[in-house]
Amino acid sequence: MRKMNKQEYTVFRNIRYLQIMRPMKWFHALSLDVVIGALAVGLFASRVLQVSPPWCWWTVLAASVWSVYTADHLLDGNNTGTASQMFRHQLHYRKRHVFLFFLILSAIYAITSSMFCFKWSVIFGGLALGGLVLFYLLFVFVARKNQIYFQKELFVSLIYVLGIWFAPLIWHGVKPGFAILMILIIFFLFGWADGLLIASLDRQRDRDDHQQSFATFYGQLKTHRLIIFILALSGVLSFGGLFFQNVNGIRAAFALLFFMDLVLLLLFIAPVRFSKSNFYRFFLEAIFWLPAGVIFWI
Repeated sequence: MRKMNKQEYTVFRNIRYLQIMRPMKWFHALSLDVVIGALAVGLFASRVLQVSPPWCWWTVLAASVWSVYTADHLLDGNNTGTASQMFRHQLHYRKRHVFLFFLILSAIYAITSSMFCFKWSVIFGGLALGGLVLFYLLFVFVARKNQIYFQKELFVSLIYVLGIWFAPLIWHGVKPGFAILMILIIFFLFGWADGLLIASLDRQRDRDDHQQSFATFYGQLKTHRLIIFILALSGVLSFGGLFFQNVNGIRAAFALLFFMDLVLLLLFIAPVRFSKSNFYRFFLEAIFWLPAGVIFWI
């Protein structure tokens, strides 16, 4: 077999890169990576709280998460149109009628399944959370139309954590202890830091699209300082959790969270060349797949 020369190898490598990145690009644009991450965190929550969610909860969770993120992307796409620098915004604008159709179907499925599968305590909690999501989306719409800044990354993380954990906490049936509250805070900090990392990565494209984010409003330096503070705080909390009494595998849970914190830190200090690749964005979203590793310890 003839050995490829340098030019042939470069062409081959670029083709292979495109073959790998094309499905990954669509996977991210369709928010499927976020849905998998939500299911992984849901698995973590159910194992830590020692509850067994009904099968319909998993499908409702997936449909709800996809619906919220798709609605947010549709608002972004509507705001920027085809001139957007981001593929997912262009896709959601060009195929907005298709996405809107499936968004309505997904929302209807989540609502009707909840009515038949869950008790009223979970249904009322879901309605309250749904109201919070609608308020968030309305505020996003108004803010983007009027170029008003608000801390989107913080609110997205809060809704993300509440949306995944509220039902397992209700099924848990008892007031969560200090260790569980710490885990909730850590996940909130992870979501916030991850959102800020993405905002920092997309800063120039957001500026070109006239989109507001923490990075565009406060600049890279303050964004990086806040990320360092958040990761330091979550690292201290997760490391401190290793010294709790090991009830229901709680130490293993904190060990996994500490590992996630280290991975986020490594992604933050990654070389500039890597941080500009699409692989970097994939890893930022896939960080929330790691909680699924809880099945090996708890």
